[in-house]
Amino acid sequence: MKDTVDGYKILDKLSQGHFGAVFKARHQESSGTYALRLVECDTLTGAKDAAGHVNKLKELDDFCAILSYVDAFTDIQDLNVYVCVVTPFEDGTTLNDYVLQHHGVSDQELGVLLCDLSEGLAFLHQNNVTHGGLTPSNVLLWTDDFLQTRAKIADFGMARVCEHLEEWTYGGNVYKYFIKRQLGAEYFLPPECWRGREVASLERVDIFSLGAVICAILLHTSVNVESRRILACFVLSGEGHLPLWHNGAAEVLQLPATPINFLLRKMLKADPKQRPDASEVLRVISNAFGKSTAKEHRPHFRTRRVCYGFFAVLAAAFAVGIGAWNAGMLEL
Repeated sequence: MKDTVDGYKILDKLSQGHFGAVFKARHQESSGTYALRLVECDTLTGAKDAAGHVNKLKELDDFCAILSYVDAFTDIQDLNVYVCVVTPFEDGTTLNDYVLQHHGVSDQELGVLLCDLSEGLAFLHQNNVTHGGLTPSNVLLWTDDFLQTRAKIADFGMARVCEHLEEWTYGGNVYKYFIKRQLGAEYFLPPECWRGREVASLERVDIFSLGAVICAILLHTSVNVESRRILACFVLSGEGHLPLWHNGAAEVLQLPATPINFLLRKMLKADPKQRPDASEVLRVISNAFGKSTAKEHRPHFRTRRVCYGFFAVLAAAFAVGIGAWNAGMLEL
């Protein structure tokens, strides 16, 4: 591994992620700290195409519920070709690890996280961007100014990026690649991803995946995949752990009583045409849990800022008055 990649000095290896190794790196020119992911490709042409796709995604407006892209470029190391993807460095955990470590989430955390996830996905779809492989492992958590745990969707658009990574013959179905590369992906993908042909609507794939993520949060069940504990939703049967895409599995899933059970049933429909769109998911979740804290707290933030401004002006006036009084005393 090089010490420096295209102006980014490698500081530490963070993880071996779904689509390659992830490093903490410092940009030598700006001194900013970033996360740098190296994804191996079969060809330089494929790597350039993948980098070009990511660079289009970085044009999205900043939004608190997604982890934006900073840069993407190609690199060759030891005769291996890589596409290098740069994102802001987030010193937090993933939704997968958080739920497993805490044995679930509180009701307050649940509302905030679901609002963030539904807002993030709706934002992507409104901008004609799909995720294609949403799981609890590519949702990053952070803490806002109000000490609440918040969520950011990462790795969006990777399904399209993966189309350029390997010269495999999988009948045009990129999800065969996902299953090989992404641990636990089979628990979050809908039935159409297993039919051996190109998927018609990645938006409907995202809806199913988000439904499976929400179910996994609610049930906080998990499975072992390659010696790693993965948060996943499944149905137990004589055949073992059946993923939700399996025939009828989602229909018999036992969910806890929540205001969004009916929505989840629709999100997990085997027929993609029967699933709601992201705007409907956002509307139902917002009505069930209230608007996201990002919007809910803004009026309080403005009020607090106005109060601070008032006290600052008052303090400044008081200081001026004291200065004038002192000057008057000196003249006397």
